[in-house]
Amino acid sequence: MPLPEKSGCAPEPPPETLPDWLRCIAGRGRLGSRSGPWMRRHFGNQASNRRWFWAAVLIALAPMRATAGPPQDSNPTGSHSLIGLYDRMEAGAGLPSSAGIIRRAGGEPAPRDAAVERSQVDEDRASSEAEPGGPGLPGTIPDPITGEPTLDVALPRAEAVEGPGPAFLQELLGLEELPFTFRGWFQNSFSGNPADPPDRINFGEFPNYQANQWQGNQYYLIVERIARQEGRADLGFRVDGFLGNDWIFTKSYGFADEAFDVGQFSGIDIPQFFAELHLPLFTDRGLDIRGGRWYSPAGFEAVQAIERPLFSVTNLMTFTPFTFFGVLGIQHLDERTDVYLGAVNGWDRFLNANYVWNTLAGLTRESADGRTRLSAFTVVGPNQLPFFPSANSTFLPVGVRTSPEVAGLTNFGYSRSNRFYASFVLTREWSDRLTQAMEVAWVVDENTPLMRGPGSRQTGARNTRQDTEWYGFGNWFLYEIDPKLTAVWRSEIFRDDDGIIFGTTSDTYYEMTLGLICKPRLWFWVRPEVRFDWSQTGTPYDDGRSGSQVTLNVDAILLY
Repeated sequence: MPLPEKSGCAPEPPPETLPDWLRCIAGRGRLGSRSGPWMRRHFGNQASNRRWFWAAVLIALAPMRATAGPPQDSNPTGSHSLIGLYDRMEAGAGLPSSAGIIRRAGGEPAPRDAAVERSQVDEDRASSEAEPGGPGLPGTIPDPITGEPTLDVALPRAEAVEGPGPAFLQELLGLEELPFTFRGWFQNSFSGNPADPPDRINFGEFPNYQANQWQGNQYYLIVERIARQEGRADLGFRVDGFLGNDWIFTKSYGFADEAFDVGQFSGIDIPQFFAELHLPLFTDRGLDIRGGRWYSPAGFEAVQAIERPLFSVTNLMTFTPFTFFGVLGIQHLDERTDVYLGAVNGWDRFLNANYVWNTLAGLTRESADGRTRLSAFTVVGPNQLPFFPSANSTFLPVGVRTSPEVAGLTNFGYSRSNRFYASFVLTREWSDRLTQAMEVAWVVDENTPLMRGPGSRQTGARNTRQDTEWYGFGNWFLYEIDPKLTAVWRSEIFRDDDGIIFGTTSDTYYEMTLGLICKPRLWFWVRPEVRFDWSQTGTPYDDGRSGSQVTLNVDAILLY
């Protein structure tokens, strides 16, 4: 029975978007104070529905208190072992490999073709009309994306996010007409380790490296203007910033190195800030030139929480570059092929006049039916440091070592020692439900110093150098059970051939993870997973007492 009209107003329509839902619950805003009757009409006294909504919001928004490192331990491992991470931090020994255990991530997938997007929107609208409540919010259908955005690199990804992401906050504030867009998400997580390691470290896992602790991982914001490919020159930009424990995920050496402690929730990073110029040159789709700091375009998994299928990531991601600072050209040969060429100043480091620039090159190619995608990237150039950093450094890039004996001395072999990195990713959509992805990554570092001793003040790192390498293979299967639930199985083998990564002897590490991607709403995700890690010969897990490890992890994401 319709509610009586008041003051000549028509009965209130149901809310259609997240901002409308928020206004509806708050009893004000676009739907006005009359939203209360709508809630009572459609939910009656079913308070559990409202409690469910607020529980979802609280899970994703509740700020995590900063967690202190665990007590010091007498574990006598070297400064580059991941065992006893916090202990060595407090002892001033420094962290290896991008704070000991970090890696990179690629950009977001390029938006789909406008016709395909419109088709998908029509399907979603039909599904929404046929099913009460529809997919996501009642009546919510993302608008088709027009033009051809260029800021997001076209890469194989585990799962296509709806366009560039719903701009819920921008709509809520009534700022849709701005010449730029902003969006983001809040991500919180918990990682359980039944072994309860004394050092409280999930060895070899990221970003869930803190055992049996809650983390506020990413409170993320993106502001961008997309350069359009419309047959004329256009200028765009993008800035990504976030607060949370994952600041160490993207840390750039030389930028606020001592600002935050490892494990600190309130760390801040700006992993991307770049301008991009589109020029209608050479081909119909033109050329994009990007300058600034940007995510590595290589690899399958990504730093951004919504751009990877599972909460935890592989060693392949952790120990290859996260970000670059430099210039990148992207030539769009046709609708299915892009070629990349750029100059960068090394892995995960800020500007420094003493750095020797590296060359980045790559190719992405998609099959005619759109079901098979290949990406291949390589980076070549020196990636040690021109001067040996302090032995008390809280952050060191991947594969960089130091010692008190050589701290502050010139690394004379720096400019003559190249690092070769290659990454290949192949994805195949076997059916509308089943997708497979495979990645191979290989790194060789020439003349890595301090591999045969700590060096000395008299001779520096002379006679301590040797070539080092690490490499691995990862495989993902994603099966869509229904539009709101996807099952994921990941397996990986990773070889630390010389002990440069984990600071132990050479060893092979294995990992297998089973997880779910649950999306009860477009703007609310939950991803539980069970992960099993083991090593071939060593006992690096459980604070150096075990050869294997099981973790139970879950994260919750609220998009805005």
